[in-house]
Amino acid sequence: MIFPTSQPDAWQKKAFEFIEQRNLSRSNFTRGAADSTSYWWSYSTPSGHHLAAGSRRLGSGLPIDWQQWRWDSPEPPSAAPWDDERWIPYDGNISTSNWTIEPFPFD
Repeated sequence: MIFPTSQPDAWQKKAFEFIEQRNLSRSNFTRGAADSTSYWWSYSTPSGHHLAAGSRRLGSGLPIDWQQWRWDSPEPPSAAPWDDERWIPYDGNISTSNWTIEPFPFD
């Protein structure tokens, strides 16, 4: 669930809309951080596995360019993607099995 087109103050609302559309528990969603140029979130599955995504704006010009990451681990992320090298750069390919099962992917 990467929201590069959402306004910073709308990222959490947009995430909750997706969570509700897929009948996921809102209490399992954690908003890592959000500001005018970046955000990240994580979701704990019922089995305790953690999926997460983050996005950070690169530069200030147009067109807007975003660097994006995803997380797929038994452990929750402890820092933003730009501060933790364990995040996986997102290239549009959701290749890990946890991101391909329903109700994911969010793309």
